[in-house]
Amino acid sequence: MIHLKQTSPKFYLSGLASLNIPSPSGSGDWHFQSVFSENGYTRGFYAGIGAEVNTISLYESNGIEECGQVLKNLGIVFDGDKAYAATHPRAIADLIADSLLRDKQASFIVLDDWLNDSQDLLQLNLLLDKLSNNLTAAQLRLLESWKNRESQRYLKDL
Repeated sequence: MIHLKQTSPKFYLSGLASLNIPSPSGSGDWHFQSVFSENGYTRGFYAGIGAEVNTISLYESNGIEECGQVLKNLGIVFDGDKAYAATHPRAIADLIADSLLRDKQASFIVLDDWLNDSQDLLQLNLLLDKLSNNLTAAQLRLLESWKNRESQRYLKDL
C-alpha cells in the first residue's frame, strides 16, 4: 500500500482513488488493491489546488468529505490527522470536467461502475450543472453526448 500525501478540502483524493473508497450507499469500483498500490497513481488520483486536476473553482468544496477513519480501517497510511476525498459523485464530476476541459470525450466513465443511489445521481447532476456553465459549445456537445449515452442506461432523471 502507498503512503498518502496530506490532504485537505482543497487538495483531496479524487478520480479512481476516491471511487475505490467504500461509500455509505455501497457504491464503488472495488479495484482497491491495485489503485492503492505503489503503481496505482492515475491522472486525478489527487485533485484540487496544486494537482493536475483542479475543479475547486467550479465546485468549491461540494462533495469533499473527511475520510480518515475509513482509510485507517482499510490499512491506508496518510500524512496529517485527517484525510479528505471526493464523494463518488464529486469524483465522477472531477473526471468529467478534466476530460471535457481538455476537449476529450468522457466515454470511459460508466456510471453503473460507481453509482447505484438516486441521491448520488442527483448530486452528480447538480455538479454537472455547474460545469455546464463553464464549457465552450464544443465541450457542451461532448457533455451532452456522454449524458445521452448514460441516460439510456441509468440517468433517467437527467
